Amino acid sequence: MQLSKTVSLATLLILSSSSAWGYGTSKSQAARDAKLLEQNTPKAQNEVKLEDTQTTDFLTKSKEDNSILKDIKYRGNIGIIYNANSSDEYSDNSAVEGNSEFSKSFDTGKLTANIALLYDFHDTFRRYFLLNELYYRVVNENSSWSFGRSIKNWGVMEAYSISDVFNTKNYLSDSFDLSNKLGALNAEYTYRVEDAKFSVIAKLEEVEQDYPGQENLYNYLINPYYGSLKTEEGRHRPTVYLTYENSYYGDFIQQLDYALILQNGYDNLRYFTLDSTNNIDQNAYLVNKVLGYASLTHDNSTFKFEIAYSDVINDPNMSDYVHTGLGIEYLPTQLFKGAELRLLLEYYQYDYLDDGKLQNQDLSGLFNHDIFSGVQSSFGDYGSSDIKAGILYDVQDFEKTFILTFGTRIKDNYRLSMEWFVLSPGSEEETIIGRIGQVNQVTFRANYFF
Repeated sequence: MQLSKTVSLATLLILSSSSAWGYGTSKSQAARDAKLLEQNTPKAQNEVKLEDTQTTDFLTKSKEDNSILKDIKYRGNIGIIYNANSSDEYSDNSAVEGNSEFSKSFDTGKLTANIALLYDFHDTFRRYFLLNELYYRVVNENSSWSFGRSIKNWGVMEAYSISDVFNTKNYLSDSFDLSNKLGALNAEYTYRVEDAKFSVIAKLEEVEQDYPGQENLYNYLINPYYGSLKTEEGRHRPTVYLTYENSYYGDFIQQLDYALILQNGYDNLRYFTLDSTNNIDQNAYLVNKVLGYASLTHDNSTFKFEIAYSDVINDPNMSDYVHTGLGIEYLPTQLFKGAELRLLLEYYQYDYLDDGKLQNQDLSGLFNHDIFSGVQSSFGDYGSSDIKAGILYDVQDFEKTFILTFGTRIKDNYRLSMEWFVLSPGSEEETIIGRIGQVNQVTFRANYFF
């Protein structure tokens, strides 16, 4: 089917994962956020984390009921969101969102479930109640296995984790937040030897993504999405991952964490086509993929690297590509009691092996020749307030995406937060940011944690 230029332009941004703000999406960030906010580091990479961009784990606590449900632990929150923007193209909107995690331990293992809900008062497309995760995990002395629907977090970069390819993105919630993912049915076996870990994972389904209504800022499709997900060999064709992770500790190199991932199956990126009735269809294509990432810590600095090579097996439309990212993170000496500062600088680039085929980032420009700089800090009230700021700058098209977030805790169970988002087109009008135009939006959230 001939690709529509309009559709491909609109879709390329979506294929980029549509974010200039990825704090909380990588394994390293999960650990550092926990340290920054005086929480315990997450112990399992697919453990549910209630992110502060949607549902934060800063304030959540596991609780035990003394009734018949005393063995069930739970945590979560529910909140109200209001978006206001200055663009004539997009309307303001308000919504209710929530996220809850439940877990129960048995003699043989642990069952975990996560429920996510969203109800937009204006956009009927942005309404769902999802059992986003439901998996059972058994941990033995040197090994573990799990089965069910779950979310995994891979990679070390912050603006965009190139290796974070397991889950598809939840565009209904917030297209600019990479932490919003859709759980996928999978089976995993892991074997550990000292600091090394080897895993075999089979993802057993491709999840279809839904999109907001046309007047919503989070929708980049030119046409409404009434289509379907098309795959080369069926949605339940397994995508297999082999992962190896290890760590090294020394004197000069305080810590080196690295990983290698081999993948055969559907790529996490998709492209779109128009059917005979002008409905948009998603297209998932098969790849052989090699991914790797590493982070090296020396004194107060952490150096990061990620790379992914994708060999498109059969699809005639997609080009093979290499995506690389370099970054440095610096934690200065503590500014004052109870406060820490974290500085970030990253660079991303795509390289394509066939100029005659569709190139995922060529027109959108996001995470291709892009520089990301960011800062994160907690205030002197022992982690009850925090601020993040980041800008993604395209050095070729001079496009800018800026996000500033501030959040504060009120007592133990309430949190107020504000996000300022700016999208600024550059010299190229035919990129997706150029077509969207200037955006200046403020989002307010009020959450209750239980």
